[in-house]
Amino acid sequence: MPEFKITAVLDGALLFECEAESLKEALEMAVAKKASLSGASLSGASLDGANLFRASLSRANLDGASLSGASLSGASLSGASLDGANLFRASL
Repeated sequence: MPEFKITAVLDGALLFECEAESLKEALEMAVAKKASLSGASLSGASLDGANLFRASLSRANLDGASLSGASLSGASLSGASLDGANLFRASL
C-alpha cells in the first residue's frame, strides 16, 4: 500500500502521513484523526466524494482540486485557495 505525505504549502512541513489506497483515503483518515490540515498543499488533488466533514483546511491550497460531491460541511476553509476547484454538488 502506498504511503502518502500531506505537507504544508509554505514551508513543506509534514502535516500528516499514512498508508492508504489514495490521497482521498489519506485525507479522510487525517480528518477522522482530527489532524490539522491548515495550509496543506492539495492543488490538483482528486477528492471527488471525499468525506471532509469538519476538516481543518484553512489556508490550504486546493487550486484546481476536484471536490465534486465531497462533504465539506463544517469544514474550516478560511483563507483557503480554491481557484479553479470543482465543487459541483459538494456540500458546504
